[in-house]
Amino acid sequence: QSIINKLKLATKKLDESEVVNEEVRIRKKSGDICDLLYSAEIIELEGEKYFLSMGQDITELQQYKFDLIQEKEKAARYLNNSGVMFVGLDTDGTVTLSNKMTHQLLEIEESDMKGKNWFDHFIPQTIRQEVKKIFQELVKGNIEPVKYFENEVLTSKGAKRYVAWHNSYITGDDGKISSVLSAGVD
Repeated sequence: QSIINKLKLATKKLDESEVVNEEVRIRKKSGDICDLLYSAEIIELEGEKYFLSMGQDITELQQYKFDLIQEKEKAARYLNNSGVMFVGLDTDGTVTLSNKMTHQLLEIEESDMKGKNWFDHFIPQTIRQEVKKIFQELVKGNIEPVKYFENEVLTSKGAKRYVAWHNSYITGDDGKISSVLSAGVD
């Protein structure tokens, strides 16, 4: 969107008594590119209306965001090309992360896996309660973290596969387990 169009939109919003926040990219006289965050609103003081605006240079913040996105994409490429299954679970056992090998072995699309409870959907009924109970006790801190574990998993078509898992635990500021990342080999 051009700066002119953004200004027209901002003016319309200001007419509707809204605070306007717009990010714009400009070229300085030096030729450098600068990202700015402009905020504007119409305020009323003692019955008079005033136009209040301010701008902040967010170039460095935008660069950090760009770098973070690049690193996230790089990490995803590593996970997807690793040749082992990766599954991330929150403390409820909900799948928060999975990679291409996991999708291939479990015969499932990422979109069909993310957000599902790992134990309810991917652990066979015969061992589900036992594995789920161990996980729950682990995240509560009642048992020591298990670094290595083997168990059967279910594919989306109901086939069973035996997987050896290596587990890593991510803790919050309080020292409690906040998520589990498991790498598995069929």
